[in-house]
Amino acid sequence: MDVSSLNAVIVNTFNSAYERYYESLESKRKSKSDNSNGWSGAATGVYRVSPVSLAKAVENDPELEDMQSCHLRDATGLVQFWVWMEEKINENLKLTEVEVA
Repeated sequence: MDVSSLNAVIVNTFNSAYERYYESLESKRKSKSDNSNGWSGAATGVYRVSPVSLAKAVENDPELEDMQSCHLRDATGLVQFWVWMEEKINENLKLTEVEVA
C-alpha cells in the first residue's frame, strides 16, 4: 500500500469531517441567534499564563532532594534488573515476558 495515498485519504477524511462539523455549527448559530440558551456560535477560550502554573513550576529544596533520591532508587532498581537479566542470558535460559516482568 502506498503510504502517501493513505496519508492523503486520512487528510481528506479529516477535512470533510471538519467541514461537516463546521456547517452544522453554522446552521446552529443561525437558528439560535437569540442566544436564549447561551450558545455563542463558536468555541472560544481565554489564553493567558496562569500564576498557579508558574508557582507549581518552582521546586523548593526538599522537593529537589526527594526527586534526586527517587531517581537514585530507580537507577538502582534498573541496574539490579540488568545484572539479573545478564546473568540469565549468560546461563542461556529462555525467559518469557512474564518471568522478566
